[in-house]
Amino acid sequence: MNEMLVLDASVVAKWYLNDEKLIEKAEEFLIRILAGQIEAHAPEILRYELGHLLTKAQRQPQRPIDPAQSEEVYREFCLLPITFHQLDDTERQEVLAFANTFRRGFYDSSYVWLAGHLGCRWLTSEQRYGGKLPLDYPTQRILTLESYKQSSRRT
Repeated sequence: MNEMLVLDASVVAKWYLNDEKLIEKAEEFLIRILAGQIEAHAPEILRYELGHLLTKAQRQPQRPIDPAQSEEVYREFCLLPITFHQLDDTERQEVLAFANTFRRGFYDSSYVWLAGHLGCRWLTSEQRYGGKLPLDYPTQRILTLESYKQSSRRT
């Protein structure tokens, strides 16, 4: 059975914005997704977050990307084998309750909630999730790029 992961925008952005840290680790996951070794999932918000990151990158001199490039990148992204999940009202209420319980943002909580719902892990490059979290926070649902070791991957 293939490994299943919920992808975070911070990881997906590394595939397209070449000034990011941990690019090699992020690209390894992309290769495994394209090879069918990883079943990729994401909440619908990922589409909006990536679009935001691409337009934001156009305004940052250290991230040279122009509008045409960002549009091409987004088209490529839309072709990736990622299953997107549109959360219904009840599910969004559950995400909000989760976010409130753990004093986390709604966007990030939607990824962790989906990982819990699917019974898999959330792949993120957000280092704050690799550190100190509330004792009852579902850390078993989080895989950070920084903590990922190639030898620990499942094939």
